[in-house]
Amino acid sequence: MAGALCGTIFTAAVGAASVWWKLRPQRSAADDFIYDGCLVQNAGNTAACDALMRIVDRERASTTALKEEAAKLLAAGYSKREVVQWAIERGFVGSQLSDAVGISLKDLQDNNY
Repeated sequence: MAGALCGTIFTAAVGAASVWWKLRPQRSAADDFIYDGCLVQNAGNTAACDALMRIVDRERASTTALKEEAAKLLAAGYSKREVVQWAIERGFVGSQLSDAVGISLKDLQDNNY
């Protein structure tokens, strides 16, 4: 009887822990570094850090979409200058833009493209 009771308690504890434990999405070591730094800055506020990671994910998705669209425009025969102007009108700047078009950040800043 005691063994059955202990087994039941153990099974219930493992089941409750598996339901309670929410697995975080698989992230890279760099993402873990960002998340951990956020937790330190926000005194362990996981809601704020989860929001930060959603912003980071959206930024990455936006950059990926920019790169794909820039590649399509360049393949269609648009000049790099036209693609840069198109991207600037949509709010992209800096290294996002230079990476997408395939020019250095220095060339972008100096208008050498």
